[in-house]
Amino acid sequence: MAEPATPPKTLPLSCTIVEANVEVGSGKKGTNKIVIQITNTDTAPITFSGMGAKGELKLAISTGHGREHLTTLEDGVALDITQNPNRWVLNPRKTLEGQLIWSFKLSKTVLEATAGLRFTLSNFESHVDPGPATLTISATISGYTDYKNTLSVEKKSEQFDILYFTADPPYLITDADKRNFKLTWNTAKAQRAVLYSFAKKMVAEFESGNPGCLSGQPYVYDKEEPWASTTNYELTITDDTDKTKCLALSVQLLTGPWHSVKSTSHGYPAVLCSMNDVQLYGIFVKEGKGRLYSSPYPYAKWLLENEQVPDGMLTSPAVYWQNTLWLIGGGAADPKLRNREIWSYDGDAGTWQQHPQPPWTSRMGHACVIMNGQLWVLGGNDDTGTSLNDVWVATLNGDTLTWKKQDGVPGWKPRCMFAATTFHGEGYYKLWIYGGLTEPFSDPFEDLWYWDSKGQTWQPYTAIPQDSKKNPIGKPIGAALMVLNGQLHLFGSFRSGTIVEQRHFILQEGQKTWGSKEVDPGWNPQQDNTFSLVAVQHKGLVFLRSLDYRTRDNPTTLLMHIPPK
Repeated sequence: MAEPATPPKTLPLSCTIVEANVEVGSGKKGTNKIVIQITNTDTAPITFSGMGAKGELKLAISTGHGREHLTTLEDGVALDITQNPNRWVLNPRKTLEGQLIWSFKLSKTVLEATAGLRFTLSNFESHVDPGPATLTISATISGYTDYKNTLSVEKKSEQFDILYFTADPPYLITDADKRNFKLTWNTAKAQRAVLYSFAKKMVAEFESGNPGCLSGQPYVYDKEEPWASTTNYELTITDDTDKTKCLALSVQLLTGPWHSVKSTSHGYPAVLCSMNDVQLYGIFVKEGKGRLYSSPYPYAKWLLENEQVPDGMLTSPAVYWQNTLWLIGGGAADPKLRNREIWSYDGDAGTWQQHPQPPWTSRMGHACVIMNGQLWVLGGNDDTGTSLNDVWVATLNGDTLTWKKQDGVPGWKPRCMFAATTFHGEGYYKLWIYGGLTEPFSDPFEDLWYWDSKGQTWQPYTAIPQDSKKNPIGKPIGAALMVLNGQLHLFGSFRSGTIVEQRHFILQEGQKTWGSKEVDPGWNPQQDNTFSLVAVQHKGLVFLRSLDYRTRDNPTTLLMHIPPK
């Protein structure tokens, strides 16, 4: 009879705050400081060993503007470790729960008997509400029960200041955005607060002790409806000596179909993937290094999600499947990035997980879509430089992927770097593919194919995009497909002779005709190179990134399209 398993021991850790000075407001980077002591309270060392044994410790601070938050994500925090810092492998990241987390991979001897270790948080400002902020220490160490301890630090508002002044949403597109627009602020030690708009026009005035000018108390102003293309707001406060402080912000009312998204500080956008309209994920590459960002409002700002992206996956096709971001196989446009690796990202834990390799061959320039709850992988260019027209379908049960190759050979020619999208109708679904190349840098295809759940076979679609004179528009050197409001949309750069045009087509499927629209400003940095174009929907908007073969420094663009109502 097998011996009963040894129950895990209680982890003998003690966590205390030994020093804390946190003042909210500006100019406090040099004085704000928190020191946390972690101690092994046992007379024996904390260790783990054996196959699969592991140790991980996390320090998390809560981020936002509220009382429980230590900083905003934009404020930034430095972390120093004393006492054997080389034992700890550090990976800072931000999770979707509004926390900044430092995760440490521990050495096999975590702490010697009665030994301790200190974390020092410093070099930060807190543009948040005063009050008790939460910090959480958690640990998972083989052989011990999981450990978690929540600590509290009081944030004070000692100086005359505007703690923050924000707009929600940060840019406006629809009438609903304007109706639901809010300005939020918090001030400290102010006797008077005035909200101004254009040319210092007074919008509202607040006296000390009243809402809008209560020291340390947030205030939401919802009586303003911006109407200009750019509305500038300014909040001015005055203290009891008539000293003033001002903070300004601009809110754009975006009109017209196309807008360039400024994201160059993060690098170039290589991957985009929407999470059910909650966040837009983006992998940005700078000097050859990829980082994962996320944003609820991508036109305004992006926030760091994870400092790491798995090797070889910087430009891989991405899908959002079963509440998870997935990266599937090699790169979108770089022939050097061929593989068959599969990675998923857990936004709650902030970790990447590698999955077993699939039965299909390594490739690049393939298409990945989610249809009928399944993951479809189509075509691409393999390790021998040969393009493919195979179709693989995966189901997911827990963490297990089960793959099946679609029977028969599709009628479309083998290709890579082509566009694909899906349509889910009432009781049926359809998969479209368009364009692509026999191999990278080759002459583009200009054919359109579809597969639907009724016929279960691939069929060519004869109507191809035309210009205003009913002539073929040319060959797509880069194209993206998307279904919007039940219609198939095609975005692309089309080459006819020496002329390259950026166009947007909408298929009138019943009449088998395409309506055409110009694209301004377009993705001109790609010029006449063949490239990968990806279109992603997010909160009713379309975001498009263009990407060619250059992985390290790419002349890519990120555009936002506002579809007509």
